[in-house]
Amino acid sequence: MKVARNNMYDQDYCMKVEISSFGGDLGVEFVDWLATRDQFYEYKGILDSRMIKIAGFKLKHGALVWWDNLLEVRG
Repeated sequence: MKVARNNMYDQDYCMKVEISSFGGDLGVEFVDWLATRDQFYEYKGILDSRMIKIAGFKLKHGALVWWDNLLEVRG
């Protein structure tokens, strides 16, 4: 039996693995987000060169405003 696989699912265990969004609340939420992000990178074998871009896509609210401003300043 051949099973179609979706890129969002781990091929070994058929479980969805993703990084949650981060809105900018510093404290426990931020620490949890960083830990989850790092676990995701390690599990998926994400290259260092892609880590920042992937994290940028998961920012929202105040964190996204900060990120956009940082990118604009750095050109």
